[in-house]
Amino acid sequence: MPARDAPASPVPRPYRQRVADLIGEIEDEGRRKREEREDDTVAGVEAVLSQNPYQPPTRQAKRSARPVFHFQSKEAKESLWGELKAFMEEYRFAADALQSGKMEAIDWFPKGSYRPQLPFLGLPRPPRPPSPRTRPLEIEESENVKRVVGRGAIPTVEVGGTVWSGSPDHPP
Repeated sequence: MPARDAPASPVPRPYRQRVADLIGEIEDEGRRKREEREDDTVAGVEAVLSQNPYQPPTRQAKRSARPVFHFQSKEAKESLWGELKAFMEEYRFAADALQSGKMEAIDWFPKGSYRPQLPFLGLPRPPRPPSPRTRPLEIEESENVKRVVGRGAIPTVEVGGTVWSGSPDHPP
């Protein structure tokens, strides 16, 4: 079976060679710097594999607070702190207004901020169903006695083009 050529790379050969040379230079520089420092050596493969993975670390991790910003100049520091302060004031104003019940304050939050979650006040009450249609009663009154003499016509309801009656005497 004939040997197949490697597929052509979209990156030109001189560029790839230049990148490989730069990587080699960086590795050589790191090796030289490690050799100059005798106290800070890199553990080899054997040393790493011989360690117990369940043993706690011998050095304590740094616990200092992380900086909010990394500055290049004093002007940049003042500018970023000023922007952060203005952002926080705008956010606090909108949050306080929303907390006090002003629902229009939901649009006052600064761009790029997360709005606080609104409190869950429960589901609204369902609408009250309409009262059923009733038949008028004919009432006869005498001295302290009221009695029903008769009832009016049975109301009808049209549902989807069909007339339904509320009485078994009147089938649909």
